[in-house]
Amino acid sequence: MNEIRTWRERIGVGANFPLHVPTDVERAMEAEIAELRDHIAQPATLLGEEELAGLRRFDECARDGEGYDVPAEMMARLAEIGVVRRLAGRYFSVTEFGARVLEIG
Repeated sequence: MNEIRTWRERIGVGANFPLHVPTDVERAMEAEIAELRDHIAQPATLLGEEELAGLRRFDECARDGEGYDVPAEMMARLAEIGVVRRLAGRYFSVTEFGARVLEIG
């Protein structure tokens, strides 16, 4: 009577033999995934030091209600990033996103 053998036994390999050999595409995809994971794991800097200082200064000034002394160019950059919102003319307010950045930074 013939003995039933597994395919691994038939070709003479152990249980740690891979089911398939990874292709170049699979290896490239795994490398890219690992690279993306490393990038995601690093803390992201939302703003440069200059922008963060401008946001902090604007928030400090806005809280006391006496106006603000942050330059117009910086306010435009902060609005473009989305941490402040232009209400009208030279009137701005901190956005919800900006409030979270202030909490984190």
